[in-house]
Amino acid sequence: MAKSNNLQLVHDKKKDMRLLFKRMDDDKKLAILDPFEMKNLDGQKTPDVINVTMNEAMVFLDRAKAIMNGANMQRIVFGRDLDDKQATTIENFYEDIYYDVDQRFTNSRYTSLYGFLIEQLLGRGSTVARCLMREDGDEFVPDITGFDSRYFAFENDSTGMMWGAPFTWQTKAQVLRDYGIALRGNARGAVITDFWNDVVNEIYIADTLFTGGSQTLDPEKHPERIFEHGLGYAPFVYTQSGAGLQSFMDDGIIEHQGESVFAPNRGLLPHLNHAASIFLTLTDMSFEGSLALKKEEPGTGDKPKNPFGRRKVIELGINEGFSLIPINDVKNATRLFYNMLVGALQRGALPNIDYGGLSFPLSAVAISKLTASKDAIFIPRLNALAYMYRALSRMIKDQYVKGGYMVELGEEGREREYPASDIDKKFGTEYRFHSVSPEQDIANYAIGQAAMAIGVPRITVFTDVIKFNDPAGQINLAREEKVEAGDFAQTLYAAMHQQIEAGKDVQARMTLQQLLPILRARAAGSTVGLAPQAGGLGAGLDAARQMVPLLGEGTSGGGAPPADGTIAEGEEADNDQQRREETVSRSRETADAR
Repeated sequence: MAKSNNLQLVHDKKKDMRLLFKRMDDDKKLAILDPFEMKNLDGQKTPDVINVTMNEAMVFLDRAKAIMNGANMQRIVFGRDLDDKQATTIENFYEDIYYDVDQRFTNSRYTSLYGFLIEQLLGRGSTVARCLMREDGDEFVPDITGFDSRYFAFENDSTGMMWGAPFTWQTKAQVLRDYGIALRGNARGAVITDFWNDVVNEIYIADTLFTGGSQTLDPEKHPERIFEHGLGYAPFVYTQSGAGLQSFMDDGIIEHQGESVFAPNRGLLPHLNHAASIFLTLTDMSFEGSLALKKEEPGTGDKPKNPFGRRKVIELGINEGFSLIPINDVKNATRLFYNMLVGALQRGALPNIDYGGLSFPLSAVAISKLTASKDAIFIPRLNALAYMYRALSRMIKDQYVKGGYMVELGEEGREREYPASDIDKKFGTEYRFHSVSPEQDIANYAIGQAAMAIGVPRITVFTDVIKFNDPAGQINLAREEKVEAGDFAQTLYAAMHQQIEAGKDVQARMTLQQLLPILRARAAGSTVGLAPQAGGLGAGLDAARQMVPLLGEGTSGGGAPPADGTIAEGEEADNDQQRREETVSRSRETADAR
């Protein structure tokens, strides 16, 4: 093929993105707890300091990943002309194809596509994946490959991605295995640039175009490459988290777009290590710190011996003596700064409740207020994750239908076959995510019960407060349970059908023998098997009052709310909440005594 300037496009774009890449490199140092080293104002290493590297950044990132991995994902397939059966088929198709993709990720060292995308959005601030539905011999391969956005260059216009190119370093053995190229000399490996635009796919090994065939050691295994891919678009999906400055257009603003979770505390975490190093160094100096020596004639005579040591005796003149150099002001200033620093770090990270750091229970409203601070961290990234899956799903559909595939997908033993005609429908997909925690679930249930007690419709509570994936389905299940709780015959009937479906015919006949006498008695006018009152959720305000506190004597179930209506931050917030609860409790006891 004619000489291409595509590689130069990649090199130029890498220069444009250098500030963004530097920010990602700095964030990586925080994530891996790169050892801290205190330095002077002139950048030189500070002598005689015990350097401490605190684990705040790693704990924060790991906790954030755990919360996002525990988020609920809801896939919605919609279309005007879709019936329920067709929608279910399409939902199963995506479920099975993403299962196969996750298996490929597991084989490639990563946990899953979902976990890979989450780590990228949190640690890098952006994520990228390539989508190819292809065949390897007779095998269908749903090839969705994630790339580290730190090593990805691209260019967009109003229609989408013009071109994209991951550039990854591979060892000499990997290059030989994947491309049949033997690197010369002492090279340990080479950078592989995989360029895609809407027409061609070009691979460069150490900036040399890879053509295959006679260029390789094994032309049969690595034949001549066909550069035109025929997709009509660059098969990448790239998305940034919503955190950062999205609308600013300053030169170099790319550094502050698609921020990682470290953004609020990026400048503070080194100061935390600095303060911890000062504390430990001062503590160590208390055993053997700097001294002032009083002498009749300073600068004369021999240098005194080190006075520190157990049972050590030092001879001094009558007017001579040692005294510690005063550093109390330094200690006090350090403590004040440390308190300010911890408060600022708390505001930029997760609340104590997410680390299990509270020493007393809170009310439902207090839990909701404390955990709401997570929204600033997770909502922009969950929205980006939803867009990522939606865009990938569109590419999967497009390539599967154009390829005319009909393959079995899914877990072994549960495979399902999907003709391309079943997927070639006019439909869209929507993905919704929301992070959950046991504390927030309990708080939502409490607030939801209190809302229903004053007449808020159950569908509204289940949708907006408790946030069930299928609120209408949950209401139907609750109705069925309530009916069964009030009618033993319904319970027997449902159990009998479950036994029939499970192939337990003998048990089903035994259940039928229990059911028939009840039905005969009902036909004669009896109420046998009917409960005096059907079960279900309590709807009274008293029931709500029993449930709202849940984790302690909170103020949400009755009593005066906090005067300022807010929850303070950090440990001070915990103490304020406890004092409020104790005051309300004493007021109630006094009122009862009267």
